[in-house]
Amino acid sequence: MIYNDTYRPVLGDKHPWAFGRSACEVWPEVWPEIGPAHEAILAGHSGPLFFENRSLLISRGAAGSETAQFTLSYSPIPDATVPTGVGGVLVSGVETTERFQAEARLEAAEAKARATANRLAAVLESTGDCVFVLDTAWRFSFLNTQAREEIAYGRDLLGGNLWDEFPHAVGTVFWDNYQRVMTERVPATFEAYYPPPLATWYEVNAYPSEEGIVVFFRNINERHAAQERQSLLIRELHHRVRNTLATVQAIFSLTVRSATSFSQFSDAFTARISSLAKTHLILTEDEQQAASLHDLLRLELASFENPRSRRVRLEGPKVRLPSEVAVPFAMAVHELTANAAKYGALSQPKGHIDVTWDVRADGEAQSLHLEWIERDGPVVHAPTHHGFGERLLKRMLTAQARAQVQTEYRPEGLRFIVDLPLSR
Repeated sequence: MIYNDTYRPVLGDKHPWAFGRSACEVWPEVWPEIGPAHEAILAGHSGPLFFENRSLLISRGAAGSETAQFTLSYSPIPDATVPTGVGGVLVSGVETTERFQAEARLEAAEAKARATANRLAAVLESTGDCVFVLDTAWRFSFLNTQAREEIAYGRDLLGGNLWDEFPHAVGTVFWDNYQRVMTERVPATFEAYYPPPLATWYEVNAYPSEEGIVVFFRNINERHAAQERQSLLIRELHHRVRNTLATVQAIFSLTVRSATSFSQFSDAFTARISSLAKTHLILTEDEQQAASLHDLLRLELASFENPRSRRVRLEGPKVRLPSEVAVPFAMAVHELTANAAKYGALSQPKGHIDVTWDVRADGEAQSLHLEWIERDGPVVHAPTHHGFGERLLKRMLTAQARAQVQTEYRPEGLRFIVDLPLSR
């Protein structure tokens, strides 16, 4: 072997002993691997050979055996004095161990990074939140499936600029919070409404990252609607309480003025408050806070129904009354029923009451037309003074429900007509 100084580090402790010795003597540990190439070239059976990053287990010092990588080129040295025409082998090469190991480390690091990224992507896909990542230039670098389905609408947002893709967000609370996270490197949490085309309420959590910012968000339309319904119910409850107190106050005041004794006052007041409580029970059990017209009528008249003799006839379409109408209407029905039981058709065994109704159009609005007709009872005479019931009808139906009321005291029986607006 004859070699230059550049080859000396490859030999290690074998230099200078190796100079002038045969290659198989210098490298016996790898000769089974490299020897065939030498022998093929010396025998004239092969032309130049090239090996890139060939791994060899060599011994070149006190450290013992080690695996090293080499890029090698074998070329024949012509010699006309020998039968094969090849007098030797020129070996040129470079040790690539450090570069090979660096590349291996880089490849391992990249594989680890890919595995980490894949695990992170799997986590982000499995979360219930929509997630996207923005770089410092506001470009989308990642969107999970939920985010693509929620905001992409078929577009490929990867690489696109957030503000170009969603111009409606510029200058909004989204803009303000994302800018703060990006520039101040602090997290932000907020709820906001994004205008059309998304037209959606979102809960947003944005965090700074090495790449830019990471945004977790979720559609909260249902929750926001539930909160709105809750607020509406609370407002309705406050309104209902005020109206109920006003109704109780009116019932108390009018009952006091019409009663001739404490016993009469107690009985009448208790019956009217009981009727009011039953109406509120129907309303509170209904999700829309409304009551069936038929149910309100049966609430007062059911006790007078006789399977052998049809004393009460209810006929009309299904109508639902909102709470602000149901309460005064139910009180009116209670007073009409009580009056019929004491003085009218229901005070006689053969007396009958027909209650019929229909819904009539009044321009774009609708109104309820109801008739209460009593027959086969005592002869009816017009009252000489206005009692509680009539004052209640006027105060509650006309004032609270904006109804038009007509009372006819016919000899054959009372006829009560009410036209009640159904929409406000």
